[in-house]
Amino acid sequence: MFNLLKKKIVNRYPQLGWLIKYKFDLEWTDSEKDHVLGAESKYPIVKFTDKPDTFWLDKVNKLSNRDDFFEIQKGNRVETMGCTGYGTLNGLELLAFVKFKEYWNKSDRYINKASGTTRSGNNINNVFEAVRKTHGLVDEGDYTWDRTTFNWAMYYDAIPKSVIDIGTAWIKQYQFNYKKAGTDPTSLREALKYSPVGVGVYAWYRKSNGKYYSAGRANHWALLIGMEWGKKYYILDSYPPYIKELDWSFSLSFPRVFFLTKKDVKFNEELLKQLKEEGYEYIIRSGKNGEFSKIYNDRLEYIPQITDIADEIADRLKLSPDNVNQMLEYLTQNKKLKWLDESGYNKLIK
Repeated sequence: MFNLLKKKIVNRYPQLGWLIKYKFDLEWTDSEKDHVLGAESKYPIVKFTDKPDTFWLDKVNKLSNRDDFFEIQKGNRVETMGCTGYGTLNGLELLAFVKFKEYWNKSDRYINKASGTTRSGNNINNVFEAVRKTHGLVDEGDYTWDRTTFNWAMYYDAIPKSVIDIGTAWIKQYQFNYKKAGTDPTSLREALKYSPVGVGVYAWYRKSNGKYYSAGRANHWALLIGMEWGKKYYILDSYPPYIKELDWSFSLSFPRVFFLTKKDVKFNEELLKQLKEEGYEYIIRSGKNGEFSKIYNDRLEYIPQITDIADEIADRLKLSPDNVNQMLEYLTQNKKLKWLDESGYNKLIK
């Protein structure tokens, strides 16, 4: 509690940042080689632009009308200390939008708990490795929280196994990696050609000109999304204002370039063949907000809208193809639709 009190004092009076020191686990420690890109030619880095100064900022502005895009990391009764999770997921959600044209809203609460966040914060390495290797990601709807009522114990309660199963299925389908970048402006500009860049910052000291300045060592994790050369940096943050302008003199620490790709998913053909022989044509992931897929002998094919299959079964249904509930009822009763929890779905993926 004393550590959190010191943090609150420094946040209230940023000029004291050089004097009052509190524990905050944001430093980087290299423990492995396989998490650093370079040798992993199987998943090459994709360059998105040769003119990166406002590339990611423009993409953020396109997403800013979505109610679920900007998220604050604290509630009425809790400061989650989860900036490492919120900042990292902001980067991955932005990458998914640019690379896959997918609108992600992943659960920050899930990865903050899975990576071992404490009242002193977290080490960014813990978050990265939890996403990469042990827990993956789940949607906000799979593991959300109420900012008006949750306290620390509620936010960091044990994650149900059914939710972890969703996350481990994500690992089988996506590859996440990261790469170090230099802290000088030229290196940061080069890094922005490949992804938004996770950075350690001092949070937050703003002068009357509206810009933020360094007033101590890095104590917060956020996302660099652009720069105006010689004048300012643009940051996407987990506190309002969500887009912040940092003075060009601002010290940005341990930058990380993010990398995200889809894996070549391999399915358990024996189990899929068995489902086909039993007469099933579709599966639905009951733990994944009803994600719907068609069964083939060697793969599953995701169907974004259940009404997309209406034409296939219209003659059998003799019902309006827009009546989703009746479609599901018909398919279930006639054993054409297999309902699977995440544990069952994971068995279909090698």
